[in-house]
Amino acid sequence: MIGGYLKDILLLGKHWFKLKFVILFVAALILAIIFLRQDSAVISIFITMLFLNSIQSLFNDDNKSGFLDFLNTTGVSFNRIVFARYLTGVSLCLISSIFSFLVNLITQLSQTETGRYTLI
Repeated sequence: MIGGYLKDILLLGKHWFKLKFVILFVAALILAIIFLRQDSAVISIFITMLFLNSIQSLFNDDNKSGFLDFLNTTGVSFNRIVFARYLTGVSLCLISSIFSFLVNLITQLSQTETGRYTLI
């Protein structure tokens, strides 16, 4: 189970957490915070969906590499394999929730400093 979880995390790092992707994502996020201050909830939902969509690349990579066929030969229980994938999904939800909270916090603090908006 831990091996499956680590495999998923490493594959996500290989596909999604490349330096140029992270730089483009942060730049787009900064621009969205600057120009869409009132729509910070929409930005948070977008961030969460983007993180959750990355799970799809894990399934595609497993099919392409033949990893599922390999698992059938090892005798690892199906429950452990599924639990590792769910653990990866829950981890991504937690990471995206923390990231969305930070984006909303920065947006709200920047709005209260300018005096145009106040916290509800």
